[in-house]
Amino acid sequence: LEQAREAVRETVLELMRERTRLRNQAHDDQATLRGLAARATRLTEREDAIDVELASRAIEIDEATRILEDLSQREQWLLGEEQRAQGELGAADQRAAELVRLEGGLRERLASIASRLDVLQSMEAHLEGLDSGARHLLERRPTGLRGRLLDFIDVDLAHSTALEAALGANVQALVVDTRENAEAMLELLAREGKGRATLLIAAEFGDRLERASLFTLPDGADYLYKRVRCKAEAWPMVQWLLRGVCLVDDFRAADVTRTDLCFVTPDGRVLCGPRIEGGTAEDGETHTGLVVRRARIKSLEEELGGFRAQLAALGDDRGRAEERAAELGRLARELGAARLAVRERNHAAGAERTRIVDRFRALE
Repeated sequence: LEQAREAVRETVLELMRERTRLRNQAHDDQATLRGLAARATRLTEREDAIDVELASRAIEIDEATRILEDLSQREQWLLGEEQRAQGELGAADQRAAELVRLEGGLRERLASIASRLDVLQSMEAHLEGLDSGARHLLERRPTGLRGRLLDFIDVDLAHSTALEAALGANVQALVVDTRENAEAMLELLAREGKGRATLLIAAEFGDRLERASLFTLPDGADYLYKRVRCKAEAWPMVQWLLRGVCLVDDFRAADVTRTDLCFVTPDGRVLCGPRIEGGTAEDGETHTGLVVRRARIKSLEEELGGFRAQLAALGDDRGRAEERAAELGRLARELGAARLAVRERNHAAGAERTRIVDRFRALE
């Protein structure tokens, strides 16, 4: 019994030790369970936070993708605009250079015309080509002298040679108011030995006008005086001096049987009954007749005015072309700078999107 009791006591002690061990293990397991529960709670919270961040990162990825697409489109648009501006700039530079070239050529022509005009105007001012008698009277300006016949008339350059030929010696004529003054001028020339002069007495022409021929003009012919412009007071003189003178393109339109008519061609050939005149004038503008010289002066003045207007217009066009080229140059530079800035933003946005995607994958 004692042995049995000792064995039972040993068993009880062993069971008490086991109970204590199990109690301690239970306590440890409960602590572990509490720790696992807390960790599970934290992991759940972390998972919820990651889900929220994943959703946020997904939105950020979509926004970054949209920004990248927008920046790429903007960069392509800026590139196209820059190329277009560069193309327009090249065309504007070419246009400006062409206008400069045209302006230079026009200035050369302008200088050439001005030089020719100066020569002719100088000759006209110095009365070159005028007979000594008429020149002397114009220099002395005696009483009653109104001026040269050519001061009262005007004709286009195309008909100036014909008018020169038709007037003949009368191109040297001076207009005087009365016969008394005309005779005094002739006496002056004779007394001083200054040559001869043709004088037209204005008062004696009156209001007489050229009467129409009793016969019709030949086909292709027309009165030369109709091509002349003059002051009203000079009309009777012009029509008297050019009475019966017809302008024809060539002598095929002339009728040599018409004794009441003389025919003149634009190049200055004259057919008047049995008399015919023609030939070529001396070469060069400085050897042309007085009528032609005056007509050429007027033509050159008009041409000079036209060239000056063209030059001014070209200058304005060139200024606008240069302004446009400068504006396009600035625009091209601005577009280039903007495109580079957008490219940098594009690269930065791409790097940011990559970072967000990496973060999203890490979160996943």
